[in-house]
Amino acid sequence: MLSLKKNIFINRIRDFLIIGFSKRAGKNCFGRKTIFTQSGGYKLFYNHVDFKRNLADIFVLLRIEKNILYTSFLGFICYSNGYFCYIFLSDFIKNLKTIYSGFVTYYKYAPSFLSLIPAGNFIHHIETTPTKGVQIMRAAGTMGFIISKEGNYSFLKMKSGWMLKISNYCIAILGKMSNELHFVTRIKNAGKK
Repeated sequence: MLSLKKNIFINRIRDFLIIGFSKRAGKNCFGRKTIFTQSGGYKLFYNHVDFKRNLADIFVLLRIEKNILYTSFLGFICYSNGYFCYIFLSDFIKNLKTIYSGFVTYYKYAPSFLSLIPAGNFIHHIETTPTKGVQIMRAAGTMGFIISKEGNYSFLKMKSGWMLKISNYCIAILGKMSNELHFVTRIKNAGKK
């Protein structure tokens, strides 16, 4: 009975973090249909993802989810202060339940500053400018490589071959993104199993 109440409570909180899109579907500003060949299409829901990850606290992974808008897995988490949100999962998080998230020291499973991560490591979930939020290496199975460090900057090599110069005060996480076998999945036609 207690677990049933817990699941109902978690589902109510999840409903607040899922936002629906309002589609135009061929309508003008008055709501009148002007393009008759365009329909509403597939109903999309947007999960409120925490891109900044600036809360230094312990969190518990409650549920692993998949959204059609993102290729990597989403984790529904709860921090110890009661804050619920979605995050992009790393490849190793599936085996762990309780994780520390902070910036004080170099920690393998948490976001940390690039200045604390030594050169020669693979990273993902990378900010391009400090306090702006994660912008690169968010897709399934992606990762960047820290080549060297000079002064307050780190030099990263992307999978595409691009070289980036990023400030050491930006946030990144060690390892690679989850769902690395996303490219293997085949999208079949409607009605097929």
